[in-house]
Amino acid sequence: MRIFAFGCSLTQYFYPTWADILIHHYKTKGYEGSNWAKSGAGNMYINMRLWEANTIHKFNKDDVILLQWSSMYREDRYHMGKGWWTPGNFSRQTINSENSFMLNNYFYQNTWTWADIMHCTMRDCATISSTHKALDTIGCKVYSTYFRDPFEGWEDAPKHFNQTNPKLELEDVGAVLESYREDIATTCPPILNALDFGTDKEFFVTRPKSVPSLKEEHQHMNIHELHPLTHEAAQFVEKHIEPLCTETKQFVDDWEKKLTANDPIILEELEWHNKDKIGWSDDRWRP
Repeated sequence: MRIFAFGCSLTQYFYPTWADILIHHYKTKGYEGSNWAKSGAGNMYINMRLWEANTIHKFNKDDVILLQWSSMYREDRYHMGKGWWTPGNFSRQTINSENSFMLNNYFYQNTWTWADIMHCTMRDCATISSTHKALDTIGCKVYSTYFRDPFEGWEDAPKHFNQTNPKLELEDVGAVLESYREDIATTCPPILNALDFGTDKEFFVTRPKSVPSLKEEHQHMNIHELHPLTHEAAQFVEKHIEPLCTETKQFVDDWEKKLTANDPIILEELEWHNKDKIGWSDDRWRP
């Protein structure tokens, strides 16, 4: 009996996530567990790592799969033997006023000629749909979710791409999403929507702060934490998946105390992240 987790930083982070909580819970039932997620990951990374895990471990009907889909507007690359580069949303990748884009030593002079909302939507809808159908044929238990609802906010994608491309046909993007609606539906609601995480500055200033370390070069990264804390993730699990056992509830309580002990949260000192290599394409230089 095994449990596998796939996703972005909502699934693998500096402190236990919804997936880590469930892995802990299932280990009390005798399951083996592993977390294959990575911060900044897009849906291509998530899909490719899932099938890498299947190739190695041969999923079966007794396995449990925790599958958290990310934003459709990300790009992942395995490049030049350096492992996976998962830089997150396109909106964070512009490096100058001309909207140039750098990804793993590839330089794109103009972002919107390379990153297109329609391409991303078609690519990820097809990826998510086919993955769901393939897992259905295996018969394993799947708990799936998104980090945010893919049917909300996509109209603003050109702005997030820093694009003003007159050829963007938002009606076509909406039509693609609607055509795939049933096939890309998940078993659980999107995590951040379910936890009522807002998207505006007014919400995030209410969040506790975190910093990578106390080193001087990290002090500018002392920001409000954008990820659910462990006890918040546990609320999502218990409401939308299943009740937690006594041992796992204690695990969550211990982490709540640890995460509220310092202001800001010093991520480096938490010593949670698993640095062991998983699979053939993994790199553990960051979570």
